[in-house]
Amino acid sequence: MGLYINADKCKVMVSSTCSGTADIHVQSSTVEVVDEFCYLSSYISQNGNCEKDVKVRIEKVSAIFDKIKKVWRNKHINLQTKLRLYEALILTTVLYGAEVWSLRHIEQVTGSSTPQVTERHSWYHLEGQSNK
Repeated sequence: MGLYINADKCKVMVSSTCSGTADIHVQSSTVEVVDEFCYLSSYISQNGNCEKDVKVRIEKVSAIFDKIKKVWRNKHINLQTKLRLYEALILTTVLYGAEVWSLRHIEQVTGSSTPQVTERHSWYHLEGQSNK
């Protein structure tokens, strides 16, 4: 047997801190060189910029809020249940891969750190609906 590498599915990215090129050939084809790519639902860029990943996470969280809007507005669901949903759906989505984000890039995208922006948005929805 052995290892089979599909060159069509492979990508190469050279860090911006490295001077040089990456000409890799697999079975008479050259592996594509890219500036960024998505790996395990996180966007990785050549220069370490996490701007696209942060924006995608914020968009995903906004989409989740839109889908569970009826839950937030439902007065028959207690606050504790809403908090558990917040932790399970919102925090896990926005913080996935956050350990590799540069704080400088997060602040450029959001004006603050992502968890704080998301938390403010979430609490607005939770408290705004529970006060009615």
